[in-house]
Order: sequence, then structure tokens, then C-alpha cells
Amino acid sequence: MYSLEKFTFKTKKEMQDYVRSIVYSLGETVIKPDNPHFTLFQDIVKKEGIVEFHIVKNPINKKAFHMMYKLKNGSMIDFSWLKCGLDSVDNSLIKAMRNEIYEDIINFKKQCVKKCVFCDVTDSEFHVDHHEPSFKQLSDSFLEDKNIDIMKYKYNKDNKLTYFDDNDFRMVVFSNQWKDYHNKNCNLQILCARCNLTKSK
Repeated sequence: MYSLEKFTFKTKKEMQDYVRSIVYSLGETVIKPDNPHFTLFQDIVKKEGIVEFHIVKNPINKKAFHMMYKLKNGSMIDFSWLKCGLDSVDNSLIKAMRNEIYEDIINFKKQCVKKCVFCDVTDSEFHVDHHEPSFKQLSDSFLEDKNIDIMKYKYNKDNKLTYFDDNDFRMVVFSNQWKDYHNKNCNLQILCARCNLTKSK
């Protein structure tokens, strides 16, 4: 059983479908503490200091929605309402999605001039950053119509990373679809370590 607010659900999919129905019924809007749905999203994020939630159009799929929350210091943070009821399995999903595109990220880094697009520094450790859309926006958009209850993973002891289980044909298909989707829609850039760590997420 899965719990969210005062409701219980038999599966994660049922819980996500419930949250999806709320998000799509509200559409583009700002949810403040006096809104009855504020506690719903607060229960998903489980973070103190949130002053309001924003539902906005997904920059990739204009028919879908993306969410952000605003903190007391004014910063805006992306979050995924698809990850409601987050547990170790869901954590594995995001880890695997990142690791499946690792080679593509490394190849991009090798082909680029080592110069930070923010501060122009050329003598630093460099990171590859997802820029408009963010990785969260990409993964949210891709997972919009996927059944994540079927996910299976494997752990590589050599590099200590989690991947989708390639012994399951469904996972091979899922992985290939994700990599194709990511490569078609991502907008990557090179940042120095400092700018990447201080960049607003």
C-alpha cells in the first residue's frame, strides 16, 4: 500500500494517476499555502521552507505539465510529481536513467571545447549540464506515459552503478527509447565545476 495525504493506494501507478489528475485539472497555476492542494505537493516534496508551487507547461511536450517550488530565499527548484511516494526503487529508476546516457554525455564532453559557457574559464574541472530542458524536465516528460512498476535493475560491481536489467526485453526497449528521446531533446552545455554547482536548478 502507498499513502499520500489521507489517501492510500494499492500501487505507485494508482497514486501517480491520482496526482496526475490533480495537476492536469489545475493546469498552469501558482499554488499558495491557502490552496487546498498545497499540502498534497508538500507531502510529495517533503521539504521545509516552501512558499508556493508552480505548475507550468513542459518545455518539450506542450501537452504535459512540469512543476517547480519556490523557497523563502526566492529560488525556484524543479521537482517531479511523478516521483510521489519515492522509495529505493524509484531512486534506482533515476540513477539508471542517468547511467544509461553516461556514454553519450562523455562523448559530448570529449567533442566540446573545454570552456565554461558561464564564466569563460578554460583551466578547470568541467561538467556537462542539461540546459533548458533540465534533466528533470526531460525525465518527467519521458516518464509521463510509462509504467514504472515493471522496472528491473542490475548493479554493476565494477563501476558501482545501477542500470536497467538487459536480461529483460522490456528493459532493453525502455532503455533504447529513453536514450533516443534524451539525445533528440537534450540541450547540453559545458560548465566549470564551480558554475555547475552554483547554477540554479
